[in-house]
Formats: sequence, C-alpha cells, structure tokens
Amino acid sequence: MCTNPEDVREISVETATEYLSAISDGAGRIALGVSLCIFSPVPLFIFSGMSEAGLIFPTEDAAGGVGTGVLQQGDYTIEKKRENKRMEVFGGVYWGIITAVYLGISFLCASWHVSWVIWPVAGVAFAAVRSIVSAVHDR
Repeated sequence: MCTNPEDVREISVETATEYLSAISDGAGRIALGVSLCIFSPVPLFIFSGMSEAGLIFPTEDAAGGVGTGVLQQGDYTIEKKRENKRMEVFGGVYWGIITAVYLGISFLCASWHVSWVIWPVAGVAFAAVRSIVSAVHDR
C-alpha cells in the first residue's frame, strides 16, 4: 500500500489506455478457459446417465479402459514412468551432491558472490547427464 505520495508512480493516459485495452482483449479468453474447466464434467454426467438408462453401450469399465489407454501414451507409458522413477533417485542424489558442493565452496572459500554459477552449470550438466543415461539405457 502506497502511503507516501512520493511512492506513487504517475502514468500517461496512453499507457493506461493500452493497459486497459490489453486486459479487455484477454478477458474473453480467460472467461472461455474458466467456462471449459467448469463445464468439462458435463459430458461425463450425460454419458453416465445414458449408460445407466441403457441408451448407449459403453459401461464404466469401457470408459475406464479408454481413459487408461489415453493416459499411457507418450511420456506416460509404463516404460517412461519406470525411467522417471529411476531418474528421481538419480536426481535426488545429484542435487544433494551439488548442494553440498555449493555450500562447501561458499562457506570454505567465502565466495558467495561467485559460487552461484554452480547452479546454472549444474542444471545444464544434469540435462546432459540425464540424456546420456536415457540413451545408454534405451540401447
């Protein structure tokens, strides 16, 4: 909350108009997205009711089977899920070691102003190592 008049930033009418225009342009898309989220269960209720009334053939078991099949594609296949579990263990060990190295260097050498570089380097190295491990495992 700005209580000091010196903290209040002045803007031009053009800037305010541009901002309001941008906000109103995105409002329709946000409303559509929220509406889709709210009404997304409606087809489920309709098909469930029609199935209970015997108007359509698919049962809950068939719908569950279709849903399971859809959810096990791409990155969500059983093999990928197993690989992700292995990589979670690797990632936990890797980032634990990186944290220990960072703290060790920072405390022992008092180089907090430089040691932050460890994090982006470790992130890039993690992506490279993960790719190599996946490639070797897929052979």
